[in-house]
Amino acid sequence: CPHDEPVSDQQLNHVKQLTDRVITFPQTKAKWLNAGTRFVSGRSITEGVFFNRKVANQIIQQHQSRPFEAAVVFCSSMYPYVENKPFDNLTKVVDLVDVDSKKWQQLSDEASGAKRAIYRREYKTVRKLEQQIADQADAVVLVSEDEAKVFRQEVPGRAPVYGISNGVD
Repeated sequence: CPHDEPVSDQQLNHVKQLTDRVITFPQTKAKWLNAGTRFVSGRSITEGVFFNRKVANQIIQQHQSRPFEAAVVFCSSMYPYVENKPFDNLTKVVDLVDVDSKKWQQLSDEASGAKRAIYRREYKTVRKLEQQIADQADAVVLVSEDEAKVFRQEVPGRAPVYGISNGVD
């Protein structure tokens, strides 16, 4: 997982109690260069902010040395870590939380000028990624049944879509 602030040993040890392998990486200013590179290549800025090639290679190496039983991916921008060939036959559950493309669409409708163009493009590229997830994942999870309904309407796909409330109204 990426982090903006230092991860303490106590925090890391807590996570290690829940799993046997943990990879964390600090977000640096280089994330904006990566975001720009992704933007130019036709991907979303959001993907670029969170993607790190070294981490992707570590994840592949971990999977090849001791194959994962499944992948639970948190948010669309983390999906590129498991869209590589080594993960083709791996069960993938993607927790999108909400429909990010819809938020970008709403932001673009409210913005003007350059922001409107950037937000509109982000809406389209994130929607494309969400469609890929809907077509490839084994399940998609969202924060509520209402949000799941929006996803089913906006991004129809092969994967079953579930709304799972977090218990907070």
